[in-house]
Amino acid sequence: MAGGDMLRYLDAGGRALMRPDEPGAIPDSAVWVDLLDPDSEELVTAAGFVGVGLPTRADMEEIEASSRTYREGEARIMTATLVSAAGREMPQDGPVSFVLNANRLVTVRYHEPRPFDSYLARLGRRTDEPCSGADVLTGLLETIIDRSADILEEAGAGLETISQELFTSRATKKSAQVTEVYDDLLTRTGLIANRVGKVQQSLLSLNRVLGFARLQDDATIENERLDIVREDLKSLIEQEGYLNNKVAFLLDATLGFISSAQNSIINLFSVIAVIFLPPTLVASIYGMNFEIMPELDWMFGYPYALALMAVVAIGPFLFFKRMNWL
Repeated sequence: MAGGDMLRYLDAGGRALMRPDEPGAIPDSAVWVDLLDPDSEELVTAAGFVGVGLPTRADMEEIEASSRTYREGEARIMTATLVSAAGREMPQDGPVSFVLNANRLVTVRYHEPRPFDSYLARLGRRTDEPCSGADVLTGLLETIIDRSADILEEAGAGLETISQELFTSRATKKSAQVTEVYDDLLTRTGLIANRVGKVQQSLLSLNRVLGFARLQDDATIENERLDIVREDLKSLIEQEGYLNNKVAFLLDATLGFISSAQNSIINLFSVIAVIFLPPTLVASIYGMNFEIMPELDWMFGYPYALALMAVVAIGPFLFFKRMNWL
């Protein structure tokens, strides 16, 4: 990959990311450098821009908090897990590092979370313009929180639809013994659970980042905006906990209905076996080969045996019907 192909920068007051005219030629007016799947040359260039070494991909994938948020001099290195392709059945997630030193920001990522594109689109509509790396970092975190909220809202709507289908849908009630209905509900619930789980990992990592991202004292406005983001994050963590509980409830309820449907089938076979047991007994008696069996020489013996079997079968059937066991 040629140097600068996936390295872009934003000037102070700029509204769009630009590519360097020459590899490594980042102007002094730049406040943000974004690296998407960078090569070694681009990493060196961005490290020189921000004045501190950048985390490697292996460093970014570490799960220890000390490896994800730390200082080097005045620079803050923060890594969060962000969700991408959230609209697909199986969303992806991956680490994104934010390196802030003075008024310069570098972001390193190996996937494409939507908040980056959303933030750039928002820049084109805003009247105020980012003037520092801290301003860009704050705007990115705001957009990430907004996107996480959207994903949780979509997951909540999906769980509400599943809940209605499970408990109130006439089609579901009529198909109480059709396993395909419950298989579909379990699959959809599991997919939403996977999406919520990825958002949970993202929110927990963002919580660490926001706890570490106290900006310089002269960045009053950005700190106030970060305080608002922290409050929004708390509410999202609570919402995510509620959705996790609802997922667990729906999974338990669906499995309970499956178990109930299976029990109904087993009960039906048990009742049928009991109904046919008396006629089988009668047929077995008249199938014995004794010399003295008066009914064998009786003209009406055969219809008598059939009528007797019908009576002893109808009796248990009516009893089970009266007891609502059928």
